[in-house]
Amino acid sequence: MKSRAIVLKCLNALNFFHQILNYKTAIINAIKRSLLRYLTPILMVVIVSGCYLPVLFDAGIEISRRGYYDFFSMATLPAWILLPA
Repeated sequence: MKSRAIVLKCLNALNFFHQILNYKTAIINAIKRSLLRYLTPILMVVIVSGCYLPVLFDAGIEISRRGYYDFFSMATLPAWILLPA
């Protein structure tokens, strides 16, 4: 009878630790889901923002006789360009 009580206590302890591990796993999965939910749009914005191409780009260098130079540039970006994949 004593051995059966000891076995039941051990099983209860194992069940308790199993429930704690399942709880921690659920919390970790929830954190992963929320990170993916919020980081995916940010990552997409970073990737898509690299697709802007200037409609007009003008650059030039003016060099003086004394060796001084001046660099100027002008670029006009469109409001939105969809690039074919």
